[in-house]
Amino acid sequence: MHEQPRPATPDTGLRLIRLALAFIVGVLAVTTVAAGLAEVADAAPPPLSLTATPNPVTIPHGQTTGAYDLKWSTGSNLPAEFTYSINGSPESLRLAQTPADSAGPFAINIGETWTWRLYTKGLKRPLRTVTITTRRPDQSCLGTCIKDVKVTPHGTFAGFQVIATAKLATFELTANKPGQPVASAMIGVNTSTWNTQLLTLEPGTAYDYTLKVRDESGNAQVRTGTFTTLKRQVTVTFDSVTVTDDSDDLSEGDLAFWFGVNGSWTNGPEFSGGVDSGDTVNPGYSNTVVGAPDAMKLGIYGWDDDCDFFDGLCSSGIGPGGSTGGSSGEADWATATTTANTMVSGPGENFVAPFSLSTSAYALKFAGTGTITVTYI
Repeated sequence: MHEQPRPATPDTGLRLIRLALAFIVGVLAVTTVAAGLAEVADAAPPPLSLTATPNPVTIPHGQTTGAYDLKWSTGSNLPAEFTYSINGSPESLRLAQTPADSAGPFAINIGETWTWRLYTKGLKRPLRTVTITTRRPDQSCLGTCIKDVKVTPHGTFAGFQVIATAKLATFELTANKPGQPVASAMIGVNTSTWNTQLLTLEPGTAYDYTLKVRDESGNAQVRTGTFTTLKRQVTVTFDSVTVTDDSDDLSEGDLAFWFGVNGSWTNGPEFSGGVDSGDTVNPGYSNTVVGAPDAMKLGIYGWDDDCDFFDGLCSSGIGPGGSTGGSSGEADWATATTTANTMVSGPGENFVAPFSLSTSAYALKFAGTGTITVTYI
C-alpha cells in the first residue's frame, strides 16, 4: 500500500481522500506489471485470506500507539481492494491495491478498533474481514500473581503445578540443597497454569525451591519453599541357581548357598539330598533395602561340603568372608558377583530389571538369575 491509514484524528476525512488517491495510483500501477502477471497467470494463487499481526496489538503502559501489519490473498490473480472503518464508523472509500500480499505497519491508538474488508473489483460483499483491537500488557505481579503452588516429590524428580493470576506469565523455577548451588531448573513461558518437573534430583534429599513469576510488564513475584524427595527401595530376588559343576566327580554335591545384597550376606535354605551338576534349584530368597544406592553389589556364595566322616570334626560351610573361592580336603567353595544399576532418573525411575551372575575360576561352578524391583517410598 502506498500510504498507510493512521489513527482517527479531526482530519479523518482529509486522510481518507489522500488514501483513496494513493490507492488509485496503485490501480494505475497495475498496467506496469501486466507482463509479469501474465507470466504467473497459470500459477495457483494462495488460499483466500486476510490477517493482521499482531492482533490484538499490545501497547505498553505509558505509550498510546502501537502498530500492526496486514497480509492477504484474494484467492485469485485479481488485485485486492479494501475498505476500513475505525470504531464502527462508516466504511472508507474503496481503496485499490496492486497485487502485493502484505502492507504495514499501520498505527493504532489504545482503545481503537479497526476493521478491514477485502474485496476484488466489482464485488459488493467482502471476501474477508479482519478486526484489530488493542490491549495493555498484564501487570498482575504488582500485586499477588502466584495463586497456588503444588509440589509432588518423587525419587529423582519433583512435579510442580503453578497457577498464576497473570494472563501471560513467564516462570523461573530452581531447586537446590540448602546452602548449595542450583541442582535443577526449568523455565516456562506464556501461560497462567504451568505443569513442569524438576529433574536430576537425588533420592531421600531435602531441597529448597525458588519460584519467580513475571507478568507481561516485567513485574515479578517470588515464592520459596521446601520439599524432600522419596527414598529409593530396592527388592532383590534370587530366582534360580544352576550348578554347572558340583565339584564332586562320583556323587552329588552337598551344597549350601549364601546370598549377598549390598554387602550383607544371608544363608539361604539347605537343599537336602544333594545337588548334582546340571541341576537347577530355586532358593526363593529376597531382600529389601530402603535407601539403596545408585548401584548395588549382588552375590551368591556356594559351599560344597566334602567331609564324609566324623562330621563333628569337620567345618560344614563357613560362609562368605574368607577367600572368594577354592578347594580343600573338606570343601569346595566359590563366589559369583555382579553389580546392579538401580538408578533411572525421571518418570521411569520405578522399574523391574533382571540380573545374572556366575562363577568360572574354581572347582565349584554355578550361575544364578534374579530380578531387582526399584520403587520409591
